[in-house]
Amino acid sequence: SVVIPFHNEQLSTLLRTLTSVVKRSPSALLKEVILVDDCSTLDCSREELEKALWQWGGLVRVVRTTQREGSTKARVIGASYATQDVISYLDSHVEVNQRWLEPIVSHINTNNKAIVMSTLDTITTEKFELQGAGWGFHGGFNWNLEFYWKGLPDRILNKLQRTYDPVPSPIMPAGAFALHREFYMWLGLLDPDMKIWGVDDVEFSFRAWQCGASVEIHPCSHVGHIFRPHIPYTFGNDTSQRVVFHNSVRTAEVVLEHYKKFFYAQANHHKVDVNMTSLRARRQLKSDNNCHDFSWFMQNVIPEMPLPPQDAVHYEHIMPKETKDNCIDVDQTD
Repeated sequence: SVVIPFHNEQLSTLLRTLTSVVKRSPSALLKEVILVDDCSTLDCSREELEKALWQWGGLVRVVRTTQREGSTKARVIGASYATQDVISYLDSHVEVNQRWLEPIVSHINTNNKAIVMSTLDTITTEKFELQGAGWGFHGGFNWNLEFYWKGLPDRILNKLQRTYDPVPSPIMPAGAFALHREFYMWLGLLDPDMKIWGVDDVEFSFRAWQCGASVEIHPCSHVGHIFRPHIPYTFGNDTSQRVVFHNSVRTAEVVLEHYKKFFYAQANHHKVDVNMTSLRARRQLKSDNNCHDFSWFMQNVIPEMPLPPQDAVHYEHIMPKETKDNCIDVDQTD
């Protein structure tokens, strides 16, 4: 099952995504494509999309939400309609490459606790040119709970026997990944109480590793992704900063345990309301699944990541307000 959530995506871009999935996926593996329309407001595109879907018969179907749910909950809704053993999530602005599906399905069939991400190539926004991703990188995070790409440490490079072996990744972006449906349900899905957008992939990566999964990037599966310079939709009556901070607080309170002090020391704080009952339920889920604590994650999944000073009240980059040319020096004399 391929699940593609979207909100006000340009029809031409969405159809490029769908066409690539249908044409470049073996019919023996691709049984259904579930589009989750997260309360889009582009009515003209809705009618044209319905017409376009006729060419694929019943292979592609649309599920529509009645209110704006956000990308995380839209993915969860899509999973509830999936009928196949493997669920593959794709963003609505991608193009899958040849033989993108076979390697990840094969790997999941070998290890049903593997969460497998495709290698994300870049599709340029202006000319739609494909730029291949380099090898030797995986996902990391900072204490603001932001994802970033980082070079593979020696401990992983020394274990990889071949350049086409799946690469373990502490954190994965959510643009193109797949996993076994039953294991996904056991994990507790993506956190459905995350708002609109942001941090859900970081939280899920933390929880997956802690609960027995392996999060990996498969170098033989390639998906081109349009990395947009800004988020092309609104956050309802809220701001993007408050929404992301809300999701970050949920992650810190459920996953980070005593490490959450590093997040709060770094974060730009916003007043947010967090559902405490929901937080207790997510913590209980980890307990019921006998998941490792976050210390285990730091020691076993990303041991090379340095910890901030234990007594830090706040820390961040310091930059002069007037000019970036000046530096700060420390007087070593008493």
